[in-house]
Amino acid sequence: MSRNTILAIVALCGGLLFSPLIILAVTGQPLGRNFALTIIFIACILGPALAIAATGFSSIGALGRNPSSAPKILTAMTINLIFAESVAIVAFLVVWQLFGRSN
Repeated sequence: MSRNTILAIVALCGGLLFSPLIILAVTGQPLGRNFALTIIFIACILGPALAIAATGFSSIGALGRNPSSAPKILTAMTINLIFAESVAIVAFLVVWQLFGRSN
């Protein structure tokens, strides 16, 4: 990945993480429950999506350099994609358990 792409990803993730604090500082009021859930779900989606994008980028580059190792690259890529998706599912379940209780 290029340096500008990495900087854009870091800026986006930093903006998502610090946006509740910025809104609290500007308005003086805490976030609503729905807005907090939206930010958490966006973070839960972006993490695995970035892992999947990095996996695809790296595996295509590896296949371009060495096409004869396609079965090994495909196996490693599939395992990585499965782990990225399972982390996303676990994150969604944790958020569901934390915010699913009616108060």
